[in-house]
Amino acid sequence: MKFKIEKRIPCPKNKIRRGHRLKLPLLKMKKGDSIFVSSKNPALKLSGTQAVRNIVSQFAASSNAVFTVASVSNGVRVWRLK
Repeated sequence: MKFKIEKRIPCPKNKIRRGHRLKLPLLKMKKGDSIFVSSKNPALKLSGTQAVRNIVSQFAASSNAVFTVASVSNGVRVWRLK
């Protein structure tokens, strides 16, 4: 499939997302700590577990920390393992 590259097409202002709206306290967590993210959180629109997993994965890649993420009843839980 070929795509035409276009110039000077404005991007809709209400469609631009810079970063995620869900701010997790991953930096403050110590080994053995966990946090619960409610599935009712408006920042988790689609797959809550995958959204949280993506945020945690990006943070862990830039730090020496190790986390695990799991779906639990009514939300998602994140544990710091290292």
